[in-house]
Amino acid sequence: MPILDRTPLNSSDKFDLLLKTIACQVHGAVSSLSDEFNVSRKAVYSAKYAAQSALKCLVTTNDESDVITSVNVDVPHLRRSIVALSITAPNSIRAIIF
Repeated sequence: MPILDRTPLNSSDKFDLLLKTIACQVHGAVSSLSDEFNVSRKAVYSAKYAAQSALKCLVTTNDESDVITSVNVDVPHLRRSIVALSITAPNSIRAIIF
């Protein structure tokens, strides 16, 4: 990972940082990891994203059978969507339709 190549961390510290970034879930954990390893918060966020992507690749199968590629929409679906958007969004119906 290029952003960790620019840090003074050795290989075991980089691995430790990657593992701890996956585990950090509480408020302030990114800042504490940044202080602990003496790296920027941007580096911690990049390490977290890279670790999560690597784990997702390990867990995800190549069979993408649960992915929806198309959805059939009819006029009642569109009308319900327009009404829902006009209720929840601060827009006029004319702005939603166009």
